[in-house]
Order: sequence, then structure tokens, then C-alpha cells
Amino acid sequence: MIIAEDLPIVRELLCKLLGMEKSLEIVSVVADAESALQLFAGALQADLLLTDLQMDGMNGIELAARLRRDFPSLLIVMLTFFPIEIAAPKALATGADACLSKDGDLDELLAVIRRLSPPGAVC
Repeated sequence: MIIAEDLPIVRELLCKLLGMEKSLEIVSVVADAESALQLFAGALQADLLLTDLQMDGMNGIELAARLRRDFPSLLIVMLTFFPIEIAAPKALATGADACLSKDGDLDELLAVIRRLSPPGAVC
């Protein structure tokens, strides 16, 4: 899993909470979409991208659209503070596999990751 999140406290919390899950492997953490693109361009192996929808510079929707073209099997989960009924349709139409509210709980996020991830994936 690669995490792309611009807010340091959210990024750190995601790393700590998701890092406790034995079935998940965080291979890299970045603070913006451009850095995430560079990781994938550099052939970093990851099956899942967990990204913020709204980041400075390129947002998560643009990132998903670009990655979906080059990595069609990549799983993309977006997190947002925007109202989910507005954000989710845009995120899903652009190539995200799921869009969740940052107001949700960790169990919901883990359930979505488990549902999307094939057995043996390097998430």
C-alpha cells in the first residue's frame, strides 16, 4: 500500500493504525500526488493506493485518473472530508474503487481494503 495524504497528522495516524494490521504492508508514504506518481513511475510495487481526495497541487481525482490509465489493476481508495454524496460519484467516475469519509471509522476502511484486495496482494 502507498499512502498519499497531505495533512501530517492524518498521514501519521493512518500509518500507525494501518501499520498494526498484519495483513497490510505500507511500502511508502508521501505528502502529495506528484510524489505518488513518481513512486509508480519508479516501478515501486504496490497493489493499493490510499489517497486523500483534496491535496495541494494535483488532487486525488486527477491522481486516480492518471494512475488508472497506466496501472489498470491498481486499487485506489480515496478519503475525504467533503460530503461523501458529492465526493464519491466524482471519485468513482475517475477511477477510484472506493471513496470513504474521513469521518468514518477504521473498521470501515479495513473492510473496504479487505473486500477489494485479492489474496496475497501487497497492500
